[in-house]
Amino acid sequence: MHKKGMKFRVWGKGYGEGWMGEGDFYFNYEGHCNGCMTDGDSYSNEELTIQYFTGLKDANGKDVYEGDIIEREDQWDMTERAAVEFIAPSFVAVKDGCNLIGEGTFKVIGNILENPELLK
Repeated sequence: MHKKGMKFRVWGKGYGEGWMGEGDFYFNYEGHCNGCMTDGDSYSNEELTIQYFTGLKDANGKDVYEGDIIEREDQWDMTERAAVEFIAPSFVAVKDGCNLIGEGTFKVIGNILENPELLK
């Protein structure tokens, strides 16, 4: 296995809380992530929900992670919301066929694990 340092947010399954950090992901030879190590502790994928940093910041300068829920107003002042996900080769937040990340400014208002009701 090889490792690659990346910025991510990790949620411990069954713990009901998340923590953020930078660490190493461990990949098998097919390129699938087997787990990560952060703060000297090692975790398997079965224990974690790993959300990758997109490299983007919202209108308020907040880091945007996979699983974040973003909000923006369209040209008719209608509020649109979508969850950030990775669809190769990039991160997107699709609502009605439109990528909200690529359309003007947006802000992070929550995430799918803590605030799923924001998408209803």
